[in-house]
Amino acid sequence: MRGAAWFAAALVVGSIAIFGFTMHPTTSDWIRLAVVVVVAAAIAFGLRWLLQRVGDRVSSLPMLLGIPAIGSLVVVAIVVTLAAAGMVLDTPQLPVVFVAIGLGAGLAILATALVAQQAVDDLGRVLAVAGDVADGDLGARTGVERPDEIGQLAEAVDRMVAALEAAAVQRSDDEAARRAFLVAVGHDLRTPLTAISAAAEAIEDGIATDPAAYSRAIRTQVATMERLVADLTRLTALEAGDVHPEPVDLVELVDETIEVMGPLATTAGVTLTASEVDGSWDLDPHAVGRLLRNLIQNAIDHADASARLEVVVGDELVLTVTDDGPGFPAELGDRVFDRFVTGDPSRREHGFGLGLAIARSVAVAHGGSIRLGPGPGGAVQVVLPGHPPTGTTA
Repeated sequence: MRGAAWFAAALVVGSIAIFGFTMHPTTSDWIRLAVVVVVAAAIAFGLRWLLQRVGDRVSSLPMLLGIPAIGSLVVVAIVVTLAAAGMVLDTPQLPVVFVAIGLGAGLAILATALVAQQAVDDLGRVLAVAGDVADGDLGARTGVERPDEIGQLAEAVDRMVAALEAAAVQRSDDEAARRAFLVAVGHDLRTPLTAISAAAEAIEDGIATDPAAYSRAIRTQVATMERLVADLTRLTALEAGDVHPEPVDLVELVDETIEVMGPLATTAGVTLTASEVDGSWDLDPHAVGRLLRNLIQNAIDHADASARLEVVVGDELVLTVTDDGPGFPAELGDRVFDRFVTGDPSRREHGFGLGLAIARSVAVAHGGSIRLGPGPGGAVQVVLPGHPPTGTTA
């Protein structure tokens, strides 16, 4: 609005300057011009007030756009009449001027109607999309492309609908994941609960040939359920970003991980090695230690003869665990990091399919990422951002 006011003022000043340079007016001409300008300004402001009041009651966009055009023509007609009466035109020439003004008015109204109709059509498309979205059609789009405010409105509506559609898809995916999660939890709890129930009934009925063995079986199944609940609890905490980074000596982290996992590798007949590393990194030692143990456990379970932990320190900390086994099934892809997904169902007894899901949650909680490596064999790579380390890879 302020820009329009400055533009109008510039037009008035420019017109007066042109009048002065071309007409060489006398003092009386300047006085008459001043009277014309003052009277025209007063009429223009009066019409502005009147048109605002009328415009507030108009429900048609073409009429709303036509009102200022008609008002402008009225002001022009009054100014021309005053100018003709005061200084420029003879009275007999006035009819010709009014004919010209009438012709201009007709053309202005036609042009306004054409512009308004296009705007009405585009606004109609925006309204139609809004109605479709209200009826549940999140695939509707306006298709309006304009550089003005109507175009901006249409673009905003399209972005809003696209966001709603994406949210609906995400909500559907989350619901499907929730159902799959509950089914998987139920499946993994059903087996130990069934075993506990059977053992308890056998002891109760006095048919257990070795009650102590049955009691040990119950404790084993309870431990299995406790491990599942602990994994789920930890996974939920990690997905909520529950990590506490601190400066960690990478040598100690790697040595401790290999020391803990070494006996398991030996029992499985797998040679477990690690690269040399130096320096420190800001991370949660307990969470990243769990990540490394999960990845190495997975590698040992699927290795033929060897598994290895590679640690590379640079602008980012890169942790890679590889094995010489058959690798991950190609059809799973990144789904191996989802909850309760196992590459080999026959190995279900080794875990609940939560190890890689926990590893991903640890990486994401640190602002990093996890992905499958190219192999050969199985390979998982974790990238953790952080502060520059105090040393370099040996």
